[in-house]
Amino acid sequence: MNVKYFENRDIIEEKYTWNLEKIYKDVQEFEKEFKEIKEFSRKIEDYKGKLNNKVEVLNLFNDLEKILRVVMKLMNYAHMKKDQDGSVTLYQGIYTRVEQLYYEFLSMSSFVDTELISQNDEFLKSLIEDDDLKDIRFRIQNLIRGKKHILSEEAEKVLSMFGSSIDAPDNIVSVFKNVDLKFPNVIDDNGKEVQLNEGNYGVFLTSYNREVRRNAYEKLFSTYRNYKNTLATCLSTSITNDVLYSKAKRFNSTLEGNLFSNNVDKSVYLNAIEVMHENFNKIHRYIDLKKCMLGLNELRSYDLYVPLFKNPIKDIPYEEALEISLNALKPLGMNYLEIFKEAIENRWIDVYINKGKRSGAYSSGSYDTDPYILLNYSNSFNDVSTLVHEMGHSIHSYYSNRTQTFFNSRYPIFLAEIASTCNEHLLNRYMQDNSTGDEYLYFINKEIENIRTTVFRQMLFAEFELIVHEEVEKGGSLTSDNFCEIWRELNKKYYGDNLVLDDCIIYEWSRIPHFYSCFYVYQYATGYAASFSFSQDILKNGKNAVENYINNFLKKGGSNYPIEILKSSGVDMTTKKPMENVLSRFSQLLDILEKNI
Repeated sequence: MNVKYFENRDIIEEKYTWNLEKIYKDVQEFEKEFKEIKEFSRKIEDYKGKLNNKVEVLNLFNDLEKILRVVMKLMNYAHMKKDQDGSVTLYQGIYTRVEQLYYEFLSMSSFVDTELISQNDEFLKSLIEDDDLKDIRFRIQNLIRGKKHILSEEAEKVLSMFGSSIDAPDNIVSVFKNVDLKFPNVIDDNGKEVQLNEGNYGVFLTSYNREVRRNAYEKLFSTYRNYKNTLATCLSTSITNDVLYSKAKRFNSTLEGNLFSNNVDKSVYLNAIEVMHENFNKIHRYIDLKKCMLGLNELRSYDLYVPLFKNPIKDIPYEEALEISLNALKPLGMNYLEIFKEAIENRWIDVYINKGKRSGAYSSGSYDTDPYILLNYSNSFNDVSTLVHEMGHSIHSYYSNRTQTFFNSRYPIFLAEIASTCNEHLLNRYMQDNSTGDEYLYFINKEIENIRTTVFRQMLFAEFELIVHEEVEKGGSLTSDNFCEIWRELNKKYYGDNLVLDDCIIYEWSRIPHFYSCFYVYQYATGYAASFSFSQDILKNGKNAVENYINNFLKKGGSNYPIEILKSSGVDMTTKKPMENVLSRFSQLLDILEKNI
């Protein structure tokens, strides 16, 4: 496979890099706006003691919007510049400064919620009913809902001052992994010695040469093992921060505290884990089948990602990936495809791997920027899936930002993975419908793997998060040995006896960045289930389903609670049904596989 890796970012052809100069043409322009908004942001404190007046409330939120729009634009520019090459200290510096500005502003404006919620019920009701304030109506309603979790003005101010310190474990680990952590060289499928990194590790795990994937696997995790205590301290500190913050905000548990902002009942989280437990037999069945089909005496963790059928397209250049993606997403209609083409033409996407670049992929933007995409494209079909996935995020943001007002535009995390995985469903179905024989079975297995990794695996992560947070809530402590033992037991439970666990996989917790975003990962699984419902509707009902999906979901942004937005578009996540439907599909796919071997 022809994986492009650039030692020097400057030699990458411009069309394969994102156009951040559209945000600020240079750092000097960034600095100018940074200085202006820093001075203007102090104006917020002038509203203190005046929020018993509707005019002042309206003026306050107008100024809040102005400040936040600029600060978020500054922050997005700085973090994307930092992520494209973490070795450039200039960008690390401006990101640190804008992050400090953001937290300083949160501290300055911390009186807002406290002062508003202290007003009498009649005044608050009048704010909700006033059409001049309709853009913040949902925010006021949500504020009233969370009244008991709003602390005194002084307490909220102190808490907000610790924002950057609370985020410190994540920032430390991010810099360590992306800049300082070095992995050994490994031998690729062509017998060539190459530098192992997080960007190409996934490629090695799909190799049909067992020695190639074993070597990459062992070298990656032996490297993490060398830093197990440092990484355990960072993660344990992050978990403790989560617990203390939730206690400070008067929540009964960290889980309850983290689900509260989205108005998601903890039963949704616990139900998702319960559905996994009720369906372990399905993933165990797949592990048994995989072991048999690969002809192995024992299946190990580094065997999980190797396809059961050879990739029919061994090398997919980026331009071909774009063509496949556009064809696969045709069921979403011409308007959706035009936005996709705009992303290509206007350089939203940073495509290739370069030295110092953040690993993985993401979609990122603000209300006043394009929704950019970071990739580490390495010519595999997984990268095509990643492309449509991240484009799902970006086009969701595109619709939301152009339909909703600023305060209603940002869709919550619970909804964030739905548009992305809906695109993956459509891609998989397109590939299945346009293939036969072993090629068809390859894409059947691809969908099986998507469910394994996005539903089963992410819920394993979610259960790990629940266990470790509950341990700290009970007064326990967490060391690297604790993390390793919990990880081992969960892998044994989820994957069954036919997966042989070794002393490498137990360190996998140390490389999962999402554990620094408390109770985030379960939403990959719930999002996958919701998006599966949408994709099935789109494929079955065509234009009407697309209109429902775009108008009642993508364009709604954060204008209501996520559970309500989904219900209004026909998906009820308070029931087990969406998750159970995905696992029924998993069984159907296994049936297809077994009948054709």
